[in-house]
Amino acid sequence: MNPILKKLVDGVDQIVSEPSDKEQYDRIVIAGKKILFDKKTHDSISWLREPTDLAVLVTGVSDLIAILSEKSNGTIRPDPAMGAAVTLVADVLDFTERSQGVPVTQEIADAAVLAINEKMSEGGAEQPAEQPVEEPQPQPQPQPQPQPPQGLIGAGA
Repeated sequence: MNPILKKLVDGVDQIVSEPSDKEQYDRIVIAGKKILFDKKTHDSISWLREPTDLAVLVTGVSDLIAILSEKSNGTIRPDPAMGAAVTLVADVLDFTERSQGVPVTQEIADAAVLAINEKMSEGGAEQPAEQPVEEPQPQPQPQPQPQPPQGLIGAGA
């Protein structure tokens, strides 16, 4: 694996530190990899055929985590889900680098982590039905954030 991606995956330990979270993280990653890279399913995942668009890649991984969560009857906790999403994004980037020769730079890895964190946070904002919904609090205007590159290849396309 690309050293940048390896460092990224190794950093997941900061997100997933509890033993029970680590166990769930491992199960999510194994299930995700099976779906992503098993010949029976791999060819039917359109964004894996040409995974060079970061937004599409992140949406695909986020959707995969959501499907796995649904199949687990909502028992997947946020920290293992976030860690698994980061790991699966890194695995897809590694796959892209190996299969299509698209080099993964630190900028791409950073943009991918930022994008998957944002995407997963969007999905995590929904509250379970049995919890009361709190009144929204006024929020300060967010500062403009740097936008991740629209495609992974940039000038190399």
